Amino acid sequence: MPEIPIGGSFYRSESLPISAQECVNLYTNIAEVSTPSKKQLFMPAGIVEACTAGENSYNRGGINFIEKPYFVQGHDLHRIDATYDSFGVPTYSAVKVNGSEELPGYKMTILAENGTAGGQICIVVPELDVQFNAWIYTIAGGLVQISDSDFNGPVSSVQFVDGYFLFTKKDGQQFFISDLRDGFSYISTDFSDAEAVPDPIVACLILANLPLIFGSQTVQAFQNVGGTGFPFVAVQGSILKKGLASIYGAIAYNEYAIFLGGGENERPAILIGNSNGIDRLSTIAIENEIGKYSADTISNCFTWNYTQSGAQFVGFTFPGEQTFVFDFRAKEWHTRSSINGAGQVVPYRVSCVVDVYGVLMVGDSISNKIGILDKTVYTEYGGYVPRRFVTPQFDNEGWPFFMESIELFSQPGSGLTGGQGASPKVLLSISRDGGMTFEDPRTLTGGRIGEYNKRLIWNQCGRVALEACLKFEMTDPINWTIRKVNAEFE
Repeated sequence: MPEIPIGGSFYRSESLPISAQECVNLYTNIAEVSTPSKKQLFMPAGIVEACTAGENSYNRGGINFIEKPYFVQGHDLHRIDATYDSFGVPTYSAVKVNGSEELPGYKMTILAENGTAGGQICIVVPELDVQFNAWIYTIAGGLVQISDSDFNGPVSSVQFVDGYFLFTKKDGQQFFISDLRDGFSYISTDFSDAEAVPDPIVACLILANLPLIFGSQTVQAFQNVGGTGFPFVAVQGSILKKGLASIYGAIAYNEYAIFLGGGENERPAILIGNSNGIDRLSTIAIENEIGKYSADTISNCFTWNYTQSGAQFVGFTFPGEQTFVFDFRAKEWHTRSSINGAGQVVPYRVSCVVDVYGVLMVGDSISNKIGILDKTVYTEYGGYVPRRFVTPQFDNEGWPFFMESIELFSQPGSGLTGGQGASPKVLLSISRDGGMTFEDPRTLTGGRIGEYNKRLIWNQCGRVALEACLKFEMTDPINWTIRKVNAEFE
């Protein structure tokens, strides 16, 4: 019985007969020992609710500050506290800490912190076109808008490096710093120009303790040389001809800068690089999808990352469109989606990830919930998660053939004791026209709890004139691990 390849790839070609592959809310696992199949598909962690923060709000960013998580929820800043019972089981609660001061706007914010006792969080609201579009939070003083007349706003981003908050001037070519360990105080001469190439600065990122100043078409590295005056100077020969397409679309991970951008006359792609150069990380299929998005969607793309169970994920969410996720361990892309309160499929709802209290705490882009990523849970806040994958096209060396049977090897016996998932359903749809259309699905029960020998075999799957691909779907809240797919031809 021939084995049909599976993998975590999202690769929908412009010509679907070439490839109509999808992998939604599943990712590739490559076993480190000998196994019956080279690749398997695992489920990302589900999300359980830790608490709610604010009313009628959603998350705009988060940060770990002195071992406590802080989240921008709507116009407010919340701290999430943990209390533990006698068995060490935590209960989480949100505390609004901004007092009467509010963080205006509706888009994502950018946060940086100096990580010391008595320290500061700096919060930038890039969508505001006013001089003082940044705030400082301290435990003692609460949230205060920066008001020093030497603050050269409006700014587009902030990072913390070598004791300074470093800001990029919005729609300009300057970046500047705060006083040492003091985000309230500024000196008018503490700035520099990124003027080697006349493209406007978009944002900054810190990589290996070096500030990277991203323009719309280039990126340039700077270093702290100390001495008197402005301490950061350009690293000679560090200009790379790729720029940043979204203020929120760059992240430092695994000693690389990963960002949404491109060069002159290039449509945006997801890129990866360091001082040695920049390469494409996205595939042609992903870039074709990004090319369909509006300029507003691209400019509001945001990114997040986390590591769990050996997988290393970096995600790029295009609001209203799609979330693309790259796993550095398997070196493959997949997509993630969620279901909103109206039952609609939307991009993955996680807006930021904060590693704190020994868990991965997440903000939510469609509600006021604060969640925790949990590998033992197969829902998001109790709601179902749509999971599916589409195999590559397969044929019979150009000859027509009959598919006597198709077998899916998943993890049997994972049904629940009651409710949805007690008799988990797996749906198979077949495309016989190169992925252009799929037939109505045929359903099998995936194995009730304890049915470890249950096999999923669809018989009499019909004639294929040239080639076919298969789509498998599951929404029940069970552990749906995919081991391999076999097909019997005649």
